[in-house]
Amino acid sequence: MKTRVVSGWVEPPGLGYAFVIFQAYGVAMFAALEYLGLRKSAIAAV
Repeated sequence: MKTRVVSGWVEPPGLGYAFVIFQAYGVAMFAALEYLGLRKSAIAAV
């Protein structure tokens, strides 16, 4: 589905764009939390 949106085959409504942006923000937040957790565990192991 992502390739279709990028290629322009379909055009999602405004709510669709908002959902995709919200989902990307959520993934970025989880990645940041995981990075911070790994960093703290590496410091604690030393």
